Formats: sequence, structure tokens, C-alpha cells
Amino acid sequence: MGAPSSLVRILPAIAAFAVAGVVATIIFHATSGPSASNNAPTAPTPDSPSTAPSTPSPSTPSLTKKTYTIRGRIEQLPDPTVKGSMLQIHHERIEDWVNSKGDAKGMNSMIMPFPPMQGVSLDGLAIGDLVEFKAEFDYSRLPPQRTVSITKLAPDTVLNIQGN
Repeated sequence: MGAPSSLVRILPAIAAFAVAGVVATIIFHATSGPSASNNAPTAPTPDSPSTAPSTPSPSTPSLTKKTYTIRGRIEQLPDPTVKGSMLQIHHERIEDWVNSKGDAKGMNSMIMPFPPMQGVSLDGLAIGDLVEFKAEFDYSRLPPQRTVSITKLAPDTVLNIQGN
């Protein structure tokens, strides 16, 4: 009689784990399949064969990484003695900026941090300098934006930034 009563006590726990596993499997398949965002059929199409993993073609732009050439004015330079200080640039509007969801929204002129990637020199730059820089936005990291190159512009360059 001892064995059946022990089994009766653990059966609810076993059942709860089984139900949790089934629910997790259902949720995973509902949110990760091709029909998760639209009610399209899940049958393979010529563009997505069922035997190969889905990978973007070379002509498809990456939604997670994009580089822009931007102009702006340096508002702050990183100071190694000040915790959290970084390169801050008041940039012009970025017309073709694409957000993390892949929507081409554009980005208004604003002051933003653009941490320089390793190897990018800020030597010779000062607060107030006008610059042209390449900024890479990669939504797989935080912060997504970083400076990959920067060049000083002539002081008489006219920028279209709000709040001059």
C-alpha cells in the first residue's frame, strides 16, 4: 500500500510538468513559425524550401546592421576621467534611417551618443567642430549606433541642424 499512495502524491506534479511542456511547445511553434505574424500557410514556397534553413539572399539588406554617412557638430568628447562621458554629436536629419523593425522612418536632427569603434581616432577634434562621420547601426548590440569613421569639415560648412 505504500507504493500506490506515494504515486498518488507525485502524480499531480508529473501532470503539471507534462502540461507545462505541451504549453511551451505550442507557444514556441505559434511564435516562431512563418505564420506567426501573418496567417499565411506554412507550406514551403520556392523562396523558402523546407529542407534548408531560411537565410537572407546576398541582395537582401540586413535589417540588423546598416551604415549611414551623417554630418553634425561635436557636442561632447569622451573624457577618460569622467565616467559615462562619450562622443556626443548633434547630427542632421538622417532621411533614410531604418529602425530596428525594418521600417524606413528617417531620424530627426538631434544630439546623440556615437561611441567610436575600436581604432577610430578622435585626435584633433574639439567640441564645436563640424564633422562628417559614418555611423553603423546594429540592433543586435547596445547601444546599436557607433562611429566607424569621422572627418573634420571646414568651419564654414553649413549644416541643417535644429537648435543651432
